[in-house]
Amino acid sequence: MYEHFTPGRNIWKKVSRWMFFTMERIFVLVIVFGITYLMIKSFYPYNIGKYGLILIVSNAFLAGLLILPSPSNPMGLMYQEILRGIL
Repeated sequence: MYEHFTPGRNIWKKVSRWMFFTMERIFVLVIVFGITYLMIKSFYPYNIGKYGLILIVSNAFLAGLLILPSPSNPMGLMYQEILRGIL
């Protein structure tokens, strides 16, 4: 099965089989959760509390929305659509 290399296959654009995670989607998730971690460390250094949990859940929901396919370009992601609208 892996004896022949077919040219033209880009491993970075290849869609994986597990929940369609590409490297771009993984990078978006890492960036959003990194920002969430920094916000939690700066706003709630000692006790997260209920507002910290609300922040974590809302940023997880935001990350889920940002990696969905965009409506105008199914090969693009929602964060690209939002950035295109802002810029």
